[in-house]
Amino acid sequence: MRIAICTAEGRADDILTWSGIPANVVRTMRDLDADCVVLDEPSPLLVRSGKVVAAASKRARLKVNWEVEPWLVRRMTREMQAQARRANADVLLLLGWHTLGVEDGDIPAVIWTDATYAQRMDKAPHWQRLSERTRRQVEPIEGTSLREMAAVIMSSTVAYEDALSRYRLTPSRVHRIGFGANRVGAEAQPKLRIGALPRLLAVGVEWERKGMDRCVLIADELRRRGVPVHLDVVGVRPPDSSWQRDHVTYHGFLNKDSAEDSARLDSLYRAADLFVLPTRNEPFGIVFAEAAAYALPSLGSAVDGVPDVVRQGHSGILLPVDASAAQYADEVANLLAFSDRYAGLSHGAVTHFRTSLTWDSAVRSVHEVCEIAAKQQ
Repeated sequence: MRIAICTAEGRADDILTWSGIPANVVRTMRDLDADCVVLDEPSPLLVRSGKVVAAASKRARLKVNWEVEPWLVRRMTREMQAQARRANADVLLLLGWHTLGVEDGDIPAVIWTDATYAQRMDKAPHWQRLSERTRRQVEPIEGTSLREMAAVIMSSTVAYEDALSRYRLTPSRVHRIGFGANRVGAEAQPKLRIGALPRLLAVGVEWERKGMDRCVLIADELRRRGVPVHLDVVGVRPPDSSWQRDHVTYHGFLNKDSAEDSARLDSLYRAADLFVLPTRNEPFGIVFAEAAAYALPSLGSAVDGVPDVVRQGHSGILLPVDASAAQYADEVANLLAFSDRYAGLSHGAVTHFRTSLTWDSAVRSVHEVCEIAAKQQ
């Protein structure tokens, strides 16, 4: 069985495409000796034109999203099908995007993504300030697309349940398979206690959506209580100088392709005692999986896909999405007071990673789904 792997923007083997998720899928497929081929980006000029229109219309608060423009998605679908046939593929694995307009003789397609478009509306940055046109098209276009798929794979339970119920999909064709950690702490061992100078780590590229403002307030509250905590923030810098603190270090965006940046991030994960991310919206949360790979207990929001990545009371602690800085500080103080609880969470984190959050286990499961889809051709 040959699998053709494709994304809507960029190539699947480019580490900068979709936070590195497709590149890790391709790497793991090859590590497992699976017969796979990476397809070129479909209709790149049309997609770029669609993005220009989306950006211009967003400024007018009438955003038109190209992902649900039927003529564009149908054209991309035909191009992707033609590429797959030239590659002698048996099945298409679509990472993070939908096709539309299945025709007789088409290669069966399997989608693997982290949320439905309907779930993203008004939450994800790309799905805000939408025009009525886009709003009207989301469910009809997405529903048609998902019903045409040979199989639908969602990374989180909430996305799985939403796709199943919203679009009345056949249950046997819908699967829940989470993503793996993009970074792995080689031979990470469970930690026994929080250090004398506790270090918190937060990783995310969007200040408000990822809750970086809350992370700083949590550090402030702990310092107010006399806990000499230090917070490292990776991925984003504060919007203004009011967020500068002596006990907070902003590292900005660290490029995964840079050996220097990669080593720096690795050292931050290893030096941290706790991973903290009170995110407001998180379709899956790969950074929580990465924290678990480094045996770091996580403190985060019980929102969207996070409960699939952080096992409550086993690999971390989840609080309501609107929890206060004081509530987070209470949890940190509790872990400082009871080192055995901290040690248990650290052990649970690395165990959860090894059993459930690796790309190897995820891709093996997806490969099985693709095999079944190919046989239905």
